[in-house]
Amino acid sequence: MKKRLGFVQEEEEDLKVGSAVPISTVPPILYIPTSYGDMLRYRGLQRGTVRFNFAIDEQTSTFLQDQVDEAIACGCKEITLSITSPGGSIYEALGLFDYFHYVQREHGVRIEGRVNGYVASASAMVVLQAMAHRSIYPSARVMLHEAHFGSGGTTSAVGKQLAEVRIVQKMAFNVLSSRVNITEAQLKRETLNKDWWISAQKARDIGLVDEVLNAYAPDHLEPIVKAE
Repeated sequence: MKKRLGFVQEEEEDLKVGSAVPISTVPPILYIPTSYGDMLRYRGLQRGTVRFNFAIDEQTSTFLQDQVDEAIACGCKEITLSITSPGGSIYEALGLFDYFHYVQREHGVRIEGRVNGYVASASAMVVLQAMAHRSIYPSARVMLHEAHFGSGGTTSAVGKQLAEVRIVQKMAFNVLSSRVNITEAQLKRETLNKDWWISAQKARDIGLVDEVLNAYAPDHLEPIVKAE
């Protein structure tokens, strides 16, 4: 029986008593992508390009880590993470923040986060801030806001949930304020009870990103800058 795991395909057979061998002695069989989408993604990984265009949850954060691990296994020391994301789970985002710092230090890789389209919420406030270099396309947008949560149960249970939300929101704001050049008080004021949408140029001005990518000739870029 064949079992497909990401970009690796392993052979799994029905074993008889006494026929088992140590797992470490069974080499994985290289998986050759069969779908066009898989093929493009795998070729990108070999060049050090990782694409992430999902909301952040347990499944997608694991998928993102698997892609980065695969790029590192291919020998890439410079990795570009092209990200378009509405945000998602703050817990998974904080986990990704730790993961990206760890792999960059332990494996000596440099990861650039490249915003394509938009990043919002935990994707912008936490995940993007783990990158060694943060860039953004001129038309892309960034959105920041307070932590959101759904509550239910007894009054005391809701109170405990609210206390936890405040803790993780504090963690997210600490991450963000460590890299931007505006204060945490300013961040809280701008995001109080509203979504704060920011242009690429403004994002660079306040330190959310390091670079606005030069995608256009100056005369073509001017209307985008003036629209803000």
